[in-house]
Amino acid sequence: MDYVFLLFFTGFCCLILYHLSVKSGWQALAKSFRYKTKVKRAYYYRFQSISMNNVHVKSCLTIGISEKGLLLIPFFIFSLFHKKLLIPWKYISTEEYNKSIFYKHRLLISNHQSIVILITKKQFNRISKHLQA
Repeated sequence: MDYVFLLFFTGFCCLILYHLSVKSGWQALAKSFRYKTKVKRAYYYRFQSISMNNVHVKSCLTIGISEKGLLLIPFFIFSLFHKKLLIPWKYISTEEYNKSIFYKHRLLISNHQSIVILITKKQFNRISKHLQA
């Protein structure tokens, strides 16, 4: 009987993770911007929070900044449906966002216009020099 519960619980957790990856737009971004290898010469910031299409990713994301683009790397437990992303800078535009206490900037992805990524002012300051290049 315990195995049935464990199997049900594991399946239910996988279903939730899949739903969140679709609702947030992560699955759609992964079709265009998925990468598998580590990017050299990147600065990584662990335990970061963002919001993607009203799905809040709280302290379980590593954000990387390289000359190639913005890296979004989920913690291992989420990697089943949330693949590593490398979004080239040329696809990213930004605008100020004042409707949230925590998130102050919106990242818009040019070929995925329905996906909005909200980031903090500190995160924006880290990537802003790459956006202007």
